[in-house]
Amino acid sequence: MGTFLKSPQGDILTELRHSSKWAFDSCLLDRCAFSSLDAVYYGIKLKRCAFVSMSFPEVQHRRQQGQTFDHMKLLRSDWNNITGCQFVDCKIPPTVAWSARQSNYMGCKFGAGETFESDTPTEVAAFVADVEANLPHQVWRSHPARAPLKLAYASTPFPTVGFPFLASSNNPAPTITEDAKLSGWLASKTAESGTGVAKGTVTVPVLPR
Repeated sequence: MGTFLKSPQGDILTELRHSSKWAFDSCLLDRCAFSSLDAVYYGIKLKRCAFVSMSFPEVQHRRQQGQTFDHMKLLRSDWNNITGCQFVDCKIPPTVAWSARQSNYMGCKFGAGETFESDTPTEVAAFVADVEANLPHQVWRSHPARAPLKLAYASTPFPTVGFPFLASSNNPAPTITEDAKLSGWLASKTAESGTGVAKGTVTVPVLPR
């Protein structure tokens, strides 16, 4: 079910945000799909969830004439918020990762997409292992005249849903190892082994002027 907001005066397509709101906490979504993450129609609040074999669309915000667009005034807000989640075998566009805090990506594919535009220096902290093709900083780009974007690769996974190597008495989220793809990944390439784990802090390249 969505939460529908009263339409403001003016152009609904540029002024209205989040006419439906989707909140998931400690959930497993396997091979599901969001048809769009256009902020006019979708607000998301994802906490301690696991996403398996999903292809995410960009989190899109409309550029308004006469206003300077700023990703970080829009992403990581109440309804563009991803916290402590696990992504396994997913396709991740830039704006989904920029919305996320302390999340883990295993066997994912990071694609090129929107260019980072913000006046706020931003750091994305992520655990990234066994990527398909390129690491995120190799495909993301930032605007040359705006603030920098840094990617801080964590050496160990962030606490989140109950995978075996993350289980603890302080993590009440459900165990989801019954998923076939997830079980296969865990059996062959656990994060504890350090296989294919990205490390260090990297500044995302800027677009050529």
